[in-house]
Amino acid sequence: MRCNRDNPSIGSKHEHCIVPHIEAPSTTAYHDTSYGNLVRRTIMFQIRLAADGLRDLLLSPISIIAALLGLLHPSNPSWALDRIMAVGRHSDRWINLFEQESQKQEDERTQTIDDWCATAEEEIRNKMQTSDWSD
Repeated sequence: MRCNRDNPSIGSKHEHCIVPHIEAPSTTAYHDTSYGNLVRRTIMFQIRLAADGLRDLLLSPISIIAALLGLLHPSNPSWALDRIMAVGRHSDRWINLFEQESQKQEDERTQTIDDWCATAEEEIRNKMQTSDWSD
């Protein structure tokens, strides 16, 4: 749906629109349109959502402690909170919730939870091929 002058609440690229029009990226690292890939991506999304939720759960009380620590340093009160923010930005890239790292060129990508899971998946596949798991 595009924004038009008759209904400016429907989004697009125009300045008078309230809700932006969101299109799927034209280039994605997931060109495979098979059902298996859909299931794998859905499972990975659930893993990333769980990791994101756990991170939020942990960072909430830690950020309050960081703010309290900042009160003890009047010369630079935000030092601890700044460190928490840096950890949060780094964990955002690692969790890769919406596959944003996958959209980057290989030399610009950082390691993500997807890479960790792919390594684990490969190890499991190798063990299945070399043992009785396949029976």
